[in-house]
Amino acid sequence: MIAPVLSVVAASVANLGVLGWLLLRHTDDVILGYAGGPVALAAGVIACRRVARVAGLTGPIRRFWRIMEIAGFVLFVTAVIALARANNNAGMSIWVAVPMLAGVLLLMSGFLGLPGPRRTASGWVQAILDGLTVAVSSGLIFWYVVLDLAPDDTSLVARIVAAVVGVGGVLLLVTIGKAAARPETEVHPVALRVLMVGPITCVTGTFLLIAGGELSRLALSVLALPLTGAALGIGAWLQWRALDRPAAEPVTAPARSLFNLLPFLAVTATAALVISVSAQDMNHRQRVVIIGAVLITGCVVARQLLSLRENTLALRGIRHQQAELERLALSDNLTGLPNRARFTVALTERIEAGSPAAALLIDIDDFKMINDTIGPAAGDQLLYAVSQRLRNQCAPGEMPARLGGDEFAVLLSPSLSSSASSSSASSSSASPFASASPGSPVSSSASVSPAFSASLPAPAWPSAPPSALSDISPLSDLSASVEGAAARLLLAFAEPFRIGDQQLLLHASAGIALAEPGETADEVLRNADIAMYAAKESGKASWARFEPRMRQDMVSHARLAGELRDGIRRGELRLLYQPVFDLVTGRLHGCEALVRWQHPERGFVSPAEFIPVAERSGLIVPLGAWVLRESCRQLAEWRAEHGDGAVEAVNVNVAVRQLREAGFVDEVAAVLSDTGLTPRNLILEVTESSVVDGWQVTETLESLHRMGVRLALDDFGTGQSSLSLLRAFPVDVLKLDKSFVDGIADGADRGRLAVAAAVAQLAEHLQLKTVAEGIENEGQRDRLRAMGYRYGQGFLMARPLPANECGALMAVDPVRAA
Repeated sequence: MIAPVLSVVAASVANLGVLGWLLLRHTDDVILGYAGGPVALAAGVIACRRVARVAGLTGPIRRFWRIMEIAGFVLFVTAVIALARANNNAGMSIWVAVPMLAGVLLLMSGFLGLPGPRRTASGWVQAILDGLTVAVSSGLIFWYVVLDLAPDDTSLVARIVAAVVGVGGVLLLVTIGKAAARPETEVHPVALRVLMVGPITCVTGTFLLIAGGELSRLALSVLALPLTGAALGIGAWLQWRALDRPAAEPVTAPARSLFNLLPFLAVTATAALVISVSAQDMNHRQRVVIIGAVLITGCVVARQLLSLRENTLALRGIRHQQAELERLALSDNLTGLPNRARFTVALTERIEAGSPAAALLIDIDDFKMINDTIGPAAGDQLLYAVSQRLRNQCAPGEMPARLGGDEFAVLLSPSLSSSASSSSASSSSASPFASASPGSPVSSSASVSPAFSASLPAPAWPSAPPSALSDISPLSDLSASVEGAAARLLLAFAEPFRIGDQQLLLHASAGIALAEPGETADEVLRNADIAMYAAKESGKASWARFEPRMRQDMVSHARLAGELRDGIRRGELRLLYQPVFDLVTGRLHGCEALVRWQHPERGFVSPAEFIPVAERSGLIVPLGAWVLRESCRQLAEWRAEHGDGAVEAVNVNVAVRQLREAGFVDEVAAVLSDTGLTPRNLILEVTESSVVDGWQVTETLESLHRMGVRLALDDFGTGQSSLSLLRAFPVDVLKLDKSFVDGIADGADRGRLAVAAAVAQLAEHLQLKTVAEGIENEGQRDRLRAMGYRYGQGFLMARPLPANECGALMAVDPVRAA
């Protein structure tokens, strides 16, 4: 904004012009001297007008500068009238005095309207009494001293009018001084002090208009209004500069007692005036009485001054304690960052001011596992290190905060940080975080655990290269700057953190929510939280921007989770069994248990819909426990009914949440014992993402394998580290994902053929059993069999069947031992 700067320059030029005229004038024509007033005041009005319309102002500041604008315009009218009536007469014309007094009253109303400590009825009475004391004292001084010094040819009306304006200037000076001396003020305190130039020139000018000589009277007459205009312009410029700086704590000004002393100075001056008057017409005894009364008044004043000093010191201590309590209440003890309360207050202030704002919520992925591994003390050190990284990564106008635990937030102010964000957004595309597709839809099927959806087609994961971000993200500058800031802030996790003698590489998920009109800070934070969980579901180490449909999905998931809990309790779930066949002999070899839900009102609910809900809500643990026990019970029943004709083992899918449970191994052992099965009768299917989840999962799988339970790697080939897993993971069975079976019959997709053939050869060398999933036609079966696949499952051989139908297959075609 260049207008306040130009206004200051214009007002300064006007004042310099008036000074130059005073020094160089050669005639008695004074009209040129008065020309600087309208110019300077017009510049001041323009500066106040521009500042009052800046986005991001709070209500009280905006209202203050609007009043300054109106008062400046009234004073501009005063300057025009003074220019039209240009003279160097003693006293003040009523035509000039009326608009000037109106301007003084407007200025006073602006300063009285500034927010401050709430006054009680007693406080208002004290303020009125202080003002009345100052007004009466200054009025008496003008009436008894100043008016008598006026030239004899000055009319009484001109003298009285000037005195009234002078008293108004004194009251305005007290009002501005008290406002500037408040410990906390929303208007820039230096700007308030600059505006004191107006009443100072008013008081001095009216004094000299009555009692001054020709030169001093002329100097103040032509300079008073230009100086006031310059003060308005400079004050507005200082306020604009303060708004252009990064958001910070409220400006604190040191407490001053000078203006609190003015009522006592007024009493002292009046007492001196009483002594001066009394000494002229009284006898000795009367004078002693007056002097005694004045001495008593002086003692009372001195006593009040001492009380005022004690109160000032006590108040200063209370304010210091209050500031310390506020700091403790609004900051995080561990990291020193603002806490949730301070973040919410700052976000609320920006929303209420109508300023663009956004919340970025950051959660460290798998922090609980890391904290359990390195210990709470090291975990606290890690959180402190993360906070410092975020603090250093923040651009001006961005406020980092710790909301609790491993959850951080950053208040983004796009209008202030867009340049910093845009400059770093291009460089951040090379970061692993930049490849996230912010705001891209996360389909429910994308979150389904393949372990519970073996009969379903593989989900199509949304993906986009970094260069496609501009196509996915909104085209608005606001969204672009916020998303660029998100990518830049997540770069804080790119380098390892050194904690003691350890180096830890973290990754985090983040959610972005823009503050929409009408939303509260809590709603914005909730939206960011929803977006953050969407980022975690899309694979972690990424960020997502909130979209309204995410809230609908969250509500739907919460409702479905409640119904699923009731469904598990009421026995609405059932198992189907997908037969596994020997591709060489065509005989039944095994079966995989698949969970299904028959809702009493919704009807059939797809696993793609309720499995993600179960994983997010934690219901996957009781659900998985029921599937494990029910499938083992059914296998025991088949073996009791069909003997050697029954399948040897049943395949049960296990979610990573189950593998993290400390008692899962004992649970499996208890189920096998209760159903009379051996570990050889159970095959647990896990996904590649489950295996690499952490040391707890690894220990659980190794314990199960030592027990004798066989492990199958489901959807093999779709992960990112399949080959390395075969060395570290105790696998017995590889299940080729359906995505490599589709289209394999015609041989058109050479990539799928190559992967399928490589998996078969790899399994043969490692002596692992291979099972091909999703066989739907004879061509696929024949091609897989030719590649060396011994076992397969799919709709070609049989769909998932109820337990009785699957048992009937065993009775008709007894299982051949593998």
